[in-house]
Amino acid sequence: MESSVMTDIPDETTHPDSLPGMVSLESPIKLSHIWVNKHDLEENRNSINFNIEAPLRIGNFISGSFKTGVKISWLDRFNDKEQNGRGGLQYGSVPGQVINENDRWGQIDSLLTGFDLASVIDQTGYIPIDFVGEEFDRQEFLDGNHNLEYLFNMDVMRPLTEAYIETKNVFDDPETELNDSYFRNNAIGSRGYDYHGEETTQAGYLMGTFNLGKKLTFIPGVRWEGFKSTYNGQRFREIISAWQNLEPVDLEDLEIERENDYLLPMVHLQYKPTSWLKIHVARTESVTRPDYNYYAPITHINGYASYIQAANSQIRPAKSTNYDLSISIYENKIGLLTISPFTKRVEDNIIPVSFSLHPDISEEIPSGLNIPETWYEQKPEVTTFINNPNSATYSGVELSWNSNFWYLPSVFKGLVLGVNYTYIESSTKYTGYRVVESDSIKSIIPRPGFDIIEYYKTLVDTSRTGRMLDQPTHVGNLTLGYDYKDFSVRFTYLYQSDISTYIHSANSLFDTFSAEYSRMDMQIKQRINSKIEIYGNYRNMGNTADRSYRSNSTMNPSYIEFYGSTIDVGVGYKF
Repeated sequence: MESSVMTDIPDETTHPDSLPGMVSLESPIKLSHIWVNKHDLEENRNSINFNIEAPLRIGNFISGSFKTGVKISWLDRFNDKEQNGRGGLQYGSVPGQVINENDRWGQIDSLLTGFDLASVIDQTGYIPIDFVGEEFDRQEFLDGNHNLEYLFNMDVMRPLTEAYIETKNVFDDPETELNDSYFRNNAIGSRGYDYHGEETTQAGYLMGTFNLGKKLTFIPGVRWEGFKSTYNGQRFREIISAWQNLEPVDLEDLEIERENDYLLPMVHLQYKPTSWLKIHVARTESVTRPDYNYYAPITHINGYASYIQAANSQIRPAKSTNYDLSISIYENKIGLLTISPFTKRVEDNIIPVSFSLHPDISEEIPSGLNIPETWYEQKPEVTTFINNPNSATYSGVELSWNSNFWYLPSVFKGLVLGVNYTYIESSTKYTGYRVVESDSIKSIIPRPGFDIIEYYKTLVDTSRTGRMLDQPTHVGNLTLGYDYKDFSVRFTYLYQSDISTYIHSANSLFDTFSAEYSRMDMQIKQRINSKIEIYGNYRNMGNTADRSYRSNSTMNPSYIEFYGSTIDVGVGYKF
């Protein structure tokens, strides 16, 4: 669509279903580009590990074992993208213009048979959407609330694309490297996001298990973990090139090394005072390494010099200290009942941030962004990931009860019940930045009657407090089943409260969250004999959708995804 006119102005109360009715499509819909993408992503992993355990006994009171081991793993990644084609196909022709082999449509038409592309261009000056697409209507799609409008007709789009690709072989001159075809390599799409890297992880541990009599078990230990990576990427400036697909500027290859190591102690204590009660206390430390996309060194600024996307090549793993208590009661009529409170403290939590650059703050921005000082002058907005200098707290309790009502009379003795509920409370301060004037004078320009004073710029903290990302407050599931001889059936209800998926450090209007989610599943099984059984599963019986929202709105979803219900039936055989 080349242009459109809004017949009404949406606001925060406007439902997405109303938006199509606010747009007047008076101009034609045109085919604007054809890109052919190739993506080669390789990942190779190798590892070796060694463990050894030795028994221990001291007198009649202390028994157990010592255990130690090492593990070394190697990983290499290679990411290569190729993009060929051309944008701007909707420009450059007018109705009645005779096409020839020196323009893009003439090249394609000379290699495309059976479609009379020349007459289409002669009438319109472009390829209309009706030529390559067809209207499609499926009432059950997104509950029938959204129309798919057009889908590409592959019987037309495939030969059109193949003819477009063939123009490179016919009209380019390989000896002179003269590119006469309009099917050309997109330098940014082909090189700008390529990377390759190697990672090495080394780990070793030592732990002991000491049974102090029959009721108390003490398990201390320590683990060392070292991580090293070397990645090659690049930084570049995109250019606005009138569809010429030229090489990016400010292109510079980057090779970045990262290295982290941690010593992680742990201790567990189990106490079993009676045959029906067990108490477990633990203190552990763990690390969570960032996704490699967060640190593989790719930094680019858009063609308008208004926006920078930067990986943070010096980002560190997040480290947490965990405290867990578990009390388990198991008795014939009660079944298994477990209460498990927990708490953890997370340091260096990885969070997204955005802020504006300014030449005065080059020493204040997070390290590892690989942004050259020449990019500061345009004051672009930067998006990246950092280690949050503020720690996060995470605590809650898990309740679990599983029981078989074998002691009930008659048919009720086949009932099976499983209940699991977790309450989670988390909090952290999300660090953000904003450029403001400092108290330091940068320059004074005298003017008649007054002076113009320019102050240095500085970054100030715009932190906000909120929940940890991707953490629900309530998680639960309820299973009700029935067993009779070799027949078994289970109905399971799952529930998860809403979760924060993104928290903007300065403005809550940009926050996003996923809505609460629940679904019902069923499993059924019938054993035929000792080796054969028939089973069936019915998942998401209510066809529940995933929904995401922006800010604090629960009226207008920003994203809906239906997975649908699934049914599978099978036969199991044990050899």
